[in-house]
Amino acid sequence: MADQDLALEIACFEYARVSDKLRLPLRLQLRMRHLLCACLPVLEDWKHPRE
Repeated sequence: MADQDLALEIACFEYARVSDKLRLPLRLQLRMRHLLCACLPVLEDWKHPRE
């Protein structure tokens, strides 16, 4: 589970860095970050299906 937490943290950090450059409105940044964080575990399951 720690790996997933780390991946989530990295993804959110990278997203924040990119959205900062794009100068997106803060409200949109937070909403997209929330969506990203919600989707990440699903993507992980898709990339590494459990047997």
